[in-house]
Amino acid sequence: MESTQKLIYQSRKIQDLNFPLQITDEEALALLPYWLHRQPETKSEDSEIYDQLRAAELPHSLKQTNWTFAQLQKAQIDYPKWSSFLDDAYHARRPCKQTRRIDFAPVGMHNGRYATHRGVDLDLADCMVIAMHGRGAAADRLTRDLEFFTDGQQNLALLAPQATDNAWYPNPASDPPEDNQPYVNDTLAVLDSLWEIATSYIESKKIILCGFSQGACAVLTWVRTRDFVPGAVLGFSGFQIEVGGSYQGLTETYLYCSRSQGDEFCIDQNIGKTISDLKTQAPHSVIHTDPGNLHVISEYDGQCLRHAIQLVKKN
Repeated sequence: MESTQKLIYQSRKIQDLNFPLQITDEEALALLPYWLHRQPETKSEDSEIYDQLRAAELPHSLKQTNWTFAQLQKAQIDYPKWSSFLDDAYHARRPCKQTRRIDFAPVGMHNGRYATHRGVDLDLADCMVIAMHGRGAAADRLTRDLEFFTDGQQNLALLAPQATDNAWYPNPASDPPEDNQPYVNDTLAVLDSLWEIATSYIESKKIILCGFSQGACAVLTWVRTRDFVPGAVLGFSGFQIEVGGSYQGLTETYLYCSRSQGDEFCIDQNIGKTISDLKTQAPHSVIHTDPGNLHVISEYDGQCLRHAIQLVKKN
């Protein structure tokens, strides 16, 4: 790993962008990976330095330099052009090259967030994936990981919104729905907004919704409670939130739900009603259980995503 002194020296280049805040060496070091992410001449150096800082237990987020959330919010108001930069740096979101940002305005607590765009331009796409990340995760990382699973599919666009404070709702999805309101409704509003954007470019049967963990709960719940009919819906390691609705209108939609056998977040008590509803309301759905206890997007999940892409492209 480069010496700390060299990294600090490199981090001072942030000031070359006329960064508006006066920052300490520790703060500059924490900001370095995110600054590199914005620079077109760098390759994968941003995520590599992030990993180096994390491995060495050096600051790799503004939160680790004792910034408060109130301090972040004030800086975002004072310097709106740096809002997403500061937001990523505060929450330690591992930067990923080749991602772009789309501003959109859902109602509720996730207003003012952005969506990550990866893949072809939206007006060139013949298939579009709307993806929802899990608790504590980042849209940039999810789209990068999904792109790996999609195996270089041509004319594919991926869109993934970023949750405020990296979480869609505060409590487990298995809790009574009222304990997660208004956050669940605000999360569904995010999907409403992205669906509107996506369908302005491409027909609904060419759109795939997928999510992991919290994001899986969101997409399974959204598709039950809306009249829209996407080409495919995939919930990786998640289950529906019990706010009503039905899968019965999705006879032409590829539906997939998965978990690991010993996944502590997807125990039978949590996922049982989802499996039962899928079997009775959408008997064509695919329900898969992996061995082990990992809470991850599995290789089999990736295979099913590739299969869904091929299906919707043929429609």
